[in-house]
Amino acid sequence: MTLAQIDTDAESRTVRRSVEVGPNRDYAVGVLLVVAANLILIWLFFDKAWIPSDDGHYVHVAERISQGEVLNADVEELHPGYVHFIHAWSLEIFGDRIVSLRYPLMALMAIQSLLTHAIFRQAGVLVATVAAITMSAIGTFQIANPTTGLYALGATVAITYLLQRTSPESRHRALSIGALLGLVFLFRQLTAVFVAMGVLTFLMVERRPEPQRSVSSSGPRLVLAASLVGLVGYLLTSTDLTAALLFGCYPILILIWAFSHTTIGTRDLGILLSRLAFGAAGSALPLVGYHVFHGSVRAWARDTFVRSLSIGELEHISTGRYVWDIGLRSINELLFGSIIARLNAVYWIALLVVAFAIGRSLYGRLRHRSQWGVPTEYALPFVAVFYALVSVFNQIPFYLYLSAGLSIVAGLWLFVGVESISEGVGVTKRSTRSVVGVALALSVVAATFHAGQPYTRTYSDLVSGQRVDLIRSELPRLGLWIDPQEEALYSELLQLIDSNTQANDVLFTVPNNADLYFLARRANGFRLFNPTISILDDSELRDFVAEFESVNPAMIVHDTRSAYNTDMTAELIDRITIDFGIVMTIDHFELYVREP
Repeated sequence: MTLAQIDTDAESRTVRRSVEVGPNRDYAVGVLLVVAANLILIWLFFDKAWIPSDDGHYVHVAERISQGEVLNADVEELHPGYVHFIHAWSLEIFGDRIVSLRYPLMALMAIQSLLTHAIFRQAGVLVATVAAITMSAIGTFQIANPTTGLYALGATVAITYLLQRTSPESRHRALSIGALLGLVFLFRQLTAVFVAMGVLTFLMVERRPEPQRSVSSSGPRLVLAASLVGLVGYLLTSTDLTAALLFGCYPILILIWAFSHTTIGTRDLGILLSRLAFGAAGSALPLVGYHVFHGSVRAWARDTFVRSLSIGELEHISTGRYVWDIGLRSINELLFGSIIARLNAVYWIALLVVAFAIGRSLYGRLRHRSQWGVPTEYALPFVAVFYALVSVFNQIPFYLYLSAGLSIVAGLWLFVGVESISEGVGVTKRSTRSVVGVALALSVVAATFHAGQPYTRTYSDLVSGQRVDLIRSELPRLGLWIDPQEEALYSELLQLIDSNTQANDVLFTVPNNADLYFLARRANGFRLFNPTISILDDSELRDFVAEFESVNPAMIVHDTRSAYNTDMTAELIDRITIDFGIVMTIDHFELYVREP
């Protein structure tokens, strides 16, 4: 080899190293920016605001588990269970305050953000960084409580990462995705149904190394038909036409399109389903083992798979309407509001239509594809379109925020990532900056006007971006910043409970105020903590009244403003307060003590 050749080889190696080092250095800078953004968001908002009924639900169940009670046997719970063990451990590790339940959620949010950055790595450092920040800025801090839905979202993001970054031929891929689908279910059942629908549909139309055109497609079509019938049935019975169009229209059309575009045969589908099921079973083993050990399998199955179905029948869940409550108000603010109100109106309209927009874009691309099979790069928007169905369950901002962040990120991927990676089409810097700018602007509005805000804001305040100044609560065992009016209300309420009961007395709250058990340090002498979802018929009502008389609580607290008040709870109050007298009415709370 000549000296010239040696010099040429050395120069080429140097060039290759510089090409590799550049992107890696940029990627590392992006990761640092994502970590910094998450730390700032956590510092600003992790202990801001709460939803007493939700935070109280989770901390009450967690405290009872940490005190040795058995989930489902001693305390009723309609979610499968993993989240409550996370919360119980949080109380033991970080202290017995409601804020302690936020710490694992913050860690999950950061991991979820970094996974998003990794998914977008091929799209460039700018897009990846903005996508990761958007994933944290829109969702967690607007919901402001450690709900099972946010844990299910984290597992869903992990699923999309595996779908896009692993080979369709890998055995471990199906097992890992199955395990994560199992986790989604064991956090929130309905979310898992939608995620599984999206994942299975994608896997059945995904491009494979070896086309299987001649094999039987009856199995995949049967799965797609069952998904289609189930989804249409759910939308017809669970929501109105506007929400069905916004969130359900394109999942239905994609299922219909997939019917004639499957890339997997019946035999291979059976293998795939068995691996997914095996992975899901593996993720459930610790929880099943817990219930087998404690003899609570039957109670767990009854709560999780039977009684949980009654939640969708609650009256207040079917009364909200995104289009009327948020959409029309946003249009009004857009026409007649201040500059800030108009900015927020655009934000809310974007959140309402983003799921529809990415569904339309994805469906259009699928219809016009000439190549066989869908590339793995489409996994994120595929899953996001089906995941967005979680927002249909209850048309309030809480559920809209569960899907909005992932939908916006999926839109980024569709309009920037897929174009440059899968399709081989160059994306101009101008168009990239425009799309990224929209996502960043939505994130800024979300953080500035809606993160860490109380649930007590009216729809008018919400849509116009009116913030409420919070104060650091001095309530025992809380550790959060809350609305000053709530601080005053709860201070008086807890003082009355303390002055009219003893430390070892039993308290009973109606209909959904488990936060008072925890904050007042008073025992709940019953398996249930929310009579509305626990007492479903006259027979159960009679049984509970008999149990109530046996337990003999010292005080009853009734929240007259709660959305969980029903005819059944009204009858319950009438029956159990016969021997009680009202001590005082504080705002929307009525307090009863047993008469001598």
